[in-house]
Amino acid sequence: MVGVSGWALAVSFLALVVSLAAAWFAYEQKEAARATLKVESDRLTDERTPSFTAAVVSHDGGETQWYRLTLTLDTPWALTKVHVKLPENHGISFTSSQKGVEPDASPPILSADGGPLTAGRELTWRIALDEQWSRKALLQVLCSDRDGRHWTVAVPLTLPSQPFAIWE
Repeated sequence: MVGVSGWALAVSFLALVVSLAAAWFAYEQKEAARATLKVESDRLTDERTPSFTAAVVSHDGGETQWYRLTLTLDTPWALTKVHVKLPENHGISFTSSQKGVEPDASPPILSADGGPLTAGRELTWRIALDEQWSRKALLQVLCSDRDGRHWTVAVPLTLPSQPFAIWE
């Protein structure tokens, strides 16, 4: 016959097994919640991928013509930081001595920073075009929002046509 202490030991052992099972279940629930949160966070990041419109605007400065790159945010979610990279060997670069460009950068300057940027607004930088430049380029825009989400977006850019001379 099992005494009272034997029953107490059996009940204690059963309580230990139940508590271990509950701990394992709680851990599994925590991991499932973490996985769901990651999926939702990734989905939100994908849904909020910014889109941009890039353009080169020509300015006639009397004797010289100069150019400005504009980057407009087309999506409704504000960005806190924007970093633009120009492609190499396309005959386009940022000019020095302007906000967002490294002060000591040596030419060609192919990256510039900007931000914050809200929907419908634009960032602008002065750019230089070499004697021969490509007609099309693909900008790489690295950006982030206030919640710490990061994106890298490829933005097509059409450059102005090459000037031509008519010889008499």
